[in-house]
Amino acid sequence: MNKIFTYVNSKKLIELIDLTEKKLILVSPGISNEVAIAIAQQINTKKISSFEIILDSNPEAIRYGYGQFEAIKTLEKYNVKIRVQKGIRIGIIATDDVSFMFTPTPLNLEEELNNDSTPNAIYLSDTQVEDVLQSLVPTNEGEKQEVEIGTEIIKKEEIKAIEKDLEERPPIKPDLARRMQVISSKFQFVDIQFDGARLKNHSFSLNGKDLGIKNDALASRITARYKLFDEKQLQTIEKKFDLEEKLKKIKKHFLLSITGYGTILYFTKRKEFEKSLCEFQKLIDKQKQEVEDQLRKTLEVSRDKVIPWMKQNLKRLGKSDLEEILYPMSINEMDNFVYNYVADKFPTAKSILQNISFTLKITNVSDQLINDEKFKSKIGKVLKKDFEEIVKIESAVGAEEQEELFN
Repeated sequence: MNKIFTYVNSKKLIELIDLTEKKLILVSPGISNEVAIAIAQQINTKKISSFEIILDSNPEAIRYGYGQFEAIKTLEKYNVKIRVQKGIRIGIIATDDVSFMFTPTPLNLEEELNNDSTPNAIYLSDTQVEDVLQSLVPTNEGEKQEVEIGTEIIKKEEIKAIEKDLEERPPIKPDLARRMQVISSKFQFVDIQFDGARLKNHSFSLNGKDLGIKNDALASRITARYKLFDEKQLQTIEKKFDLEEKLKKIKKHFLLSITGYGTILYFTKRKEFEKSLCEFQKLIDKQKQEVEDQLRKTLEVSRDKVIPWMKQNLKRLGKSDLEEILYPMSINEMDNFVYNYVADKFPTAKSILQNISFTLKITNVSDQLINDEKFKSKIGKVLKKDFEEIVKIESAVGAEEQEELFN
C-alpha cells in the first residue's frame, strides 16, 4: 500500500514519467527542463496516447523559482501541447499506476524536499484520481461537464512574450536567491539622510533681477548672499539643536561601516534600531518647537541689519540711475521698497525648520555583492569572521539599552 503522505520533487516526477506508457497528467506552476525532457521523450518514443500538461504562463512564476523557461521551450520544440492556468500553485501528477497531489517548491525560497520526513504530497486513490481527471479532461459519456482549469493552449506569441519579459528582468538563479534570503536575514544596508540642521548654511540671497533692475549688465553686479547667523548666534542655537551628535551616537551603537560599500545593520537589531530612530524623530519635533521662538528673534535681528545695508548699497547707484533702472520707483520710495522686499523674501523660523528632513532607507544585499569577493573579504574583516560563517550563524552587534541612548 502506498503511503498517504509522501514527497514529490523533480527527480520523483522524472521517475514517475519514465514509468508511464499510456496516460500522463501533470499540473504545476512550472517544471524544470529535466522534467520537460522526460515528458518529451516519453511522448515521442513510447507514443503515450493520453497526456495533458497544465502550467502557469506568468513569468513571475519562473522568477519565484517554480520552474524554468527552458522547460516551456523544450515542450514547444517537441510539439507537446501546453495548457495554461495562470496563478496555479498546486501540483498534480497522474500516471498509469499512481497519482499524487503535491505542493510545488518555490526554489528561490528553499530546496526541493527529498524524503518522506518532510512531506509535500498525498497519494490519491483511484476514486479521487477519477474525480480530478473528470475536472481536467471530461470523458464520461452522457454527462455534460466543463473543464475547470487549463482551458487555453499556450500560443507561440505568448511564449515569445514570456521570453522577452524574462530577458528584460531575468530571474535570479534559485541557489543564489536562497543565499540572498539567508544573508538578508543576517544584515542589511542602511542609508540615513539628515538635512537642514546646519544653520550656518542658511542665507538670504540678493540679486538685481529681484530688485526690478532691467539693465542686465547692472543687474549682474548686484548679487550678494547674506548669512542669516553670525558665529555667536550659531553657537547659541546649535548648542540647543545638537541633533547631529545624537544621531552619531545611534549610528555608533547599531551600525557598522564597510568601506566602499556602505553601512550595515544586523537584522537581529533592526527593531531596536528603528525604535531608536522613532525616538530621534520625536527629539527633532520637540527641539524644533523649543528653538523656534529663539530662531525667530535671531532672524529679526538679522533682518534689521540687512535692511540698512541694502539701502546703503542702492543709494550708491545715484538718484538718476535709481529712477531709470527701478522705474517707476523714485528715490523717496526706496525705504518702503526695501522693507517690503526683505519682508517678502527673508526666511522665517518656520521655513527654516521645515527644511529639516530625516529619511531612512534599508535595502537587502544584492546578488552582485554576494559574488563580490572584495565585499565578502571586507565584511569578514569588519566582523572578524569568515563570510560563510557569518551567513550561517546568528550574530548580534553590541549596543546599549534603548533608554541609555538618550540620557
